[in-house]
Amino acid sequence: MPQGPRETTSADMPQLPSLSLRVEGEIGYLGLDRPDTLNAFDMAMIEDITAAAEWFDARREVKVVVVHSTGRAFSSGFHLDQFRNADAETVARNIDTGRRMIDTLERMRPLTVCAANGHCIGGGLILLLACDFRYASHDLSCLLPETHLGIPLPWGGVPRLVRELGSARAPPRLSCSASGRPLLR
Repeated sequence: MPQGPRETTSADMPQLPSLSLRVEGEIGYLGLDRPDTLNAFDMAMIEDITAAAEWFDARREVKVVVVHSTGRAFSSGFHLDQFRNADAETVARNIDTGRRMIDTLERMRPLTVCAANGHCIGGGLILLLACDFRYASHDLSCLLPETHLGIPLPWGGVPRLVRELGSARAPPRLSCSASGRPLLR
């Protein structure tokens, strides 16, 4: 006799220090949980998000995953301390690990809904773009500092911006806010 999807218990859930995870019925919640750093990405958080995305992907009972954050910012982007005193090989490995995280989240079987608030900077914006749907609070503000600094946008950011905004509307300097004009269609 075929069995339906099994219910997820907290014992099944991975313990990932930089995230808060839960499942309620068919809805999973992936929360960025480093409010003391404004949810800045470090390598541990990037690996945690990848592991959480793989875990949710394997749960047949989960149909939707809500990506959200704790604190006053969705994400302040990649923590620049990760690059301090790093050699070129380490920097390349860090960038590749971030790209893998974004790709894993984007390919998840469940639909993803990003609920973003406060600041959404750099890698936080790329994470938002990797989700299927986006919900912006009234105070959401986004920034890609890489474009202002003249450094390449990692993690597949440019193709995602072009896909969402179109090539004519993907500005070389992106700064947007949810109040007064559309964030992303």
